Amino acid sequence: ETYGQYAYVVNERGPMQIVSLADPTRPVVVGQLNTQPGVAQGGQHTHSIVGDRLYVHGGRSPGGIRVYSLANPVAPVLLGAYQPFYVHDIGVHGTTLYAAAIYGEGIDIVDASNPAAMTRRGLFNYPGSGAHNVCLTTDGRYAFVGDEIGTSGKWTRIFDVQDPNNVEMVGQIIVDGAAVVHNCYVRGNRLFLAHYTEGLRVFDITAPRTPVEVAFYDTYPGAGYGYNGAWAVYPYLPSGRILVSDRTGGISVVRLTSPVSGEAGVSDALGPVTVGPNPVRDMARVHFETAAPASARVSVVDVLGREVVVLADGRRAAGRQTEALDGRALPPGVYLVRVAVDGQAQQSALVTVAR
Repeated sequence: ETYGQYAYVVNERGPMQIVSLADPTRPVVVGQLNTQPGVAQGGQHTHSIVGDRLYVHGGRSPGGIRVYSLANPVAPVLLGAYQPFYVHDIGVHGTTLYAAAIYGEGIDIVDASNPAAMTRRGLFNYPGSGAHNVCLTTDGRYAFVGDEIGTSGKWTRIFDVQDPNNVEMVGQIIVDGAAVVHNCYVRGNRLFLAHYTEGLRVFDITAPRTPVEVAFYDTYPGAGYGYNGAWAVYPYLPSGRILVSDRTGGISVVRLTSPVSGEAGVSDALGPVTVGPNPVRDMARVHFETAAPASARVSVVDVLGREVVVLADGRRAAGRQTEALDGRALPPGVYLVRVAVDGQAQQSALVTVAR
């Protein structure tokens, strides 16, 4: 995970490394973060960065969630911890966390708006669970839960999480009943699965309850099933290229033949989105044009496809539209300014926030 010019590198049995990428050809370790003080060989299994918060999970037992401020990127400060059970990985939507307990305890829904006093909003589970990781649709209504070690099928399950106290399983993605899924990722209306021996699988999730497979790339030429093959996917590069890491085959660089919705092409209902000045150092203007009266949502999306700021959401007359973007409210980095008309993500513009 990166924040500005810094990369944060997990270590399951030791401190996290903080690496400066100011010169990407000469990375320099500039700090370490002991995320499990007092725990022998304590470390972290995975981590997530959202805004200026670093969420760390897993590591040695007990391995819950620890939240740090990145106000000083080379010296993160602990804001709070949450320890219900061993948390293998989390999905994040705004300040709500979905904590996957891989050893059968299910998925905790956690309110992290106050990191010093995180609270459980809900808990859902299913028989024989081995919940490995969680990713969310961009609106946060649906959660995809991958199961790596469970006894009732090592595939992906789909949950409607709109009501934390009444979560409903509404579907499943079974590529091959004997195969094992690993990590999932959402970008726009696409779900990307790193599916071990079944390679990269890509699904259209315009209708999240009934995903449709639209592409696959087999990174593993071997026979049989198990834990060889595609381990992780990175589908967030502005170029549209997708990185797939394979445990035995290295890294593959691929591209979808059809783009992710809202990130290429020009809609009849919506003209191109422009942002200026770009790079943004303080205030900028977002311009777009609607061909007819419509409901328009203007938001800022980070490189993981997560909506971090909503600039506007409401009914618009036809014609040229302008919204203000305050770059001072965002950490330095690359973002998409996205405009959705009548609920459909249709146009976006790449923007860089600099200091």
